Amino acid sequence: MSSNSTTTSTSRRLSVLSKHIARNNTSEGYLGAAYNSLFGLCPESALHSGHLVSSVLKAHGCNHIFCLSGGHISPILVASEEDGIRVIDVRHEVNAVFAADAMARLTGVPGVAAVTAGPGVTNTITAIKNAQMAQVPLVLLGGAAATIMKGRGSLQDIDQRAVLEPIVKQCFTINTVRDIVPSLREAFQVASSGVPGPVFVELPLDVLYVNLCCFVCCYFLSFFLSLCVSVTASRVEKY
Repeated sequence: MSSNSTTTSTSRRLSVLSKHIARNNTSEGYLGAAYNSLFGLCPESALHSGHLVSSVLKAHGCNHIFCLSGGHISPILVASEEDGIRVIDVRHEVNAVFAADAMARLTGVPGVAAVTAGPGVTNTITAIKNAQMAQVPLVLLGGAAATIMKGRGSLQDIDQRAVLEPIVKQCFTINTVRDIVPSLREAFQVASSGVPGPVFVELPLDVLYVNLCCFVCCYFLSFFLSLCVSVTASRVEKY
């Protein structure tokens, strides 16, 4: 066998091997999804809950989001930018809500503002009350301390619902990833229906920053483990 044919055969084998090692970005099945999540090869493995928020905003015709940026809401802003929603950063939270109010009046689509937790939310009160009295549909997205840290002295942690409930149509607190999409859809519906007005949606840190692909893998893993426990328990009862 000539050296050229040997080299060609070796190159072909190495090419096939590298493809098997690299795998395909669109690998199907739960094992493939888990592999891609662990090794970062799947495009979806970089997604976080901010993409769920931006997808709902986009579906409701929102092309602008007004904010004063901060760590509590960074996933929303990053995902919105990636999904083609223009992020407009202002100098004070009250101006973010005033701008969203103006956008709602001009377009007929509920305006959206995003602010950080605690003082970020309380700084919006004047503009929120203005939207309520003017009957303007508006969705205020507010960051919040991680669920487990609420009421334990976490950074900028206050009872935001108690502050805003008297001046909005409804307050939503999202405690799990699976509640993000339905809660936001309901928030847009409430803001626009009947007498229009502002609504407040509270999004804790641990809900926004979760990695979606890892969340799905953990969900199926917990389901599998609970199934194993149930099967084991039934066998023990049988004997």
